[in-house]
Amino acid sequence: MKIGTTVINGSGNPSLTVVNISADNVTLSGFSIQKYVIWNHTYDNSIINIHSDYNTISDNIITGDNVSYGILLAFEYPYPDVYEYYEFNNISGNIITGKLNGIYCSHCNYTTISKNIISTIATGIMLDDIYIYGNIITDNYYGIYCFADFHNTISLNNISYNLNCGLSIFNAVNDEITMNNFIGNKDNAYFIHLILLYLYLKNFSVVESLLPKIHWDGNYWDEPRLNQFIILGGMSLFGGAYGGRIIGKLLNKEEGPINWINIDWHPAKEPYDIEI
Repeated sequence: MKIGTTVINGSGNPSLTVVNISADNVTLSGFSIQKYVIWNHTYDNSIINIHSDYNTISDNIITGDNVSYGILLAFEYPYPDVYEYYEFNNISGNIITGKLNGIYCSHCNYTTISKNIISTIATGIMLDDIYIYGNIITDNYYGIYCFADFHNTISLNNISYNLNCGLSIFNAVNDEITMNNFIGNKDNAYFIHLILLYLYLKNFSVVESLLPKIHWDGNYWDEPRLNQFIILGGMSLFGGAYGGRIIGKLLNKEEGPINWINIDWHPAKEPYDIEI
């Protein structure tokens, strides 16, 4: 990892994003990009905001306090009922720290997040439709939070010592969770599936499955294991994002109820050596 020393400091403009990328094929590499502001609920911005395709964000130090996101990459509505997706972006080799959510990607096809070190007080990565591999995601509140996601691949990440949950999955359709290290998180992993919300997201058309389809394989779960590892989760017909919250609270699960399980049939006997 080669980190530059040139500093971009956006602290003087608390309501503005520090770096906006609207052209395609941009490389942003080797900078220290900062934004430290006093909290104000009207500020809803990021340090880096991407509105285009085929960009590379690599080898930067991204730090901030009281900022919404370190890197924001999400579809937009340029016109009513018109979606604009951003594709083929690469986020790699960055260090992201501070009082913020690390990376937020939503409906960004063919995006890769790799070899980053992410340690924040909020959520390390929030995503759907993303390939995530080789990251160090530690000391966040949530390590990775997948929201109403379709086809994420999460592999060979070190997800450790996150204060609430290492990996939280909400309404997954077809996720692959393989060969990650889950170490020292309050809860290593949790999933919840709300059937009516899923049908709504699919416009009540042909659906892939009314049940959560998450493939877990070869992950390391805190200690060597010879037998399968059970991942606790919840199923609900309807409800908000925190459906079944009372039951969950009684069982020390903030996300929701525990009434379903997934299984990692081949848990790893030792942690993977994941280098940045």
